[in-house]
Amino acid sequence: MNEKIKKLINELANECMKEDIGLALSALDKQGEMALVQAGVLSLTGIGVLQQYEKMKSTLSESNCNCDACSALKEQFGIDSSNEEAEHYEFDFPEDVNDLFDKVLKDLRGAH
Repeated sequence: MNEKIKKLINELANECMKEDIGLALSALDKQGEMALVQAGVLSLTGIGVLQQYEKMKSTLSESNCNCDACSALKEQFGIDSSNEEAEHYEFDFPEDVNDLFDKVLKDLRGAH
C-alpha cells in the first residue's frame, strides 16, 4: 500500500477524532497489507462497523458469484450456497482469518 494512502487514512482518522465523528475503515491491497482504523466516538464507530457488516452481508447474499474468495466470505458471513441464511460460522482468530485472507488475495491475484 503506498505511503500516500496510509497518510490520507491517518489524516482522516485525526480529523474524525477532532470533530467527534466515528470512523471504521479498512483498506486491503492485493499483497495482503491492511490498514485498519477505528477512531473517534466509540458508539458511532460501532454503529458504523455494524452497518458495514450488514451491507456486506446483504451484498454477498445477493451475489451469484461462487469463486473461492466469495464462497469463503459467504461462509464467514453465515450465508449458504443457496443464498439462504445459515448458522454463523465461528472462526478461530487469527488462523481462520488468515486462511480467508489467503483465499481472497489468491482470487484477487487471479490464482484460482
